[in-house]
Amino acid sequence: AKLAGSITYLCDTLAQALAIDAVYTATATVTLTTGAGHALNGLTHVAIDQIRIDAERATPGRPSKWTVQAEIREV
Repeated sequence: AKLAGSITYLCDTLAQALAIDAVYTATATVTLTTGAGHALNGLTHVAIDQIRIDAERATPGRPSKWTVQAEIREV
């Protein structure tokens, strides 16, 4: 069976989050390259719903991180 679910990226900047958003909203097929032996290495997938970008709550002395979440389906 083909995999489906949600994938979340943790980004240091809003610019990084927007770059990931642009890939998924372009309805492109995305292939993960995570390193040999990782369970999701080579997963080819597409986004099947809206992409969600959120800022994490900043802690004192540290900038916020950004999360990008997409519902995906393997192709």
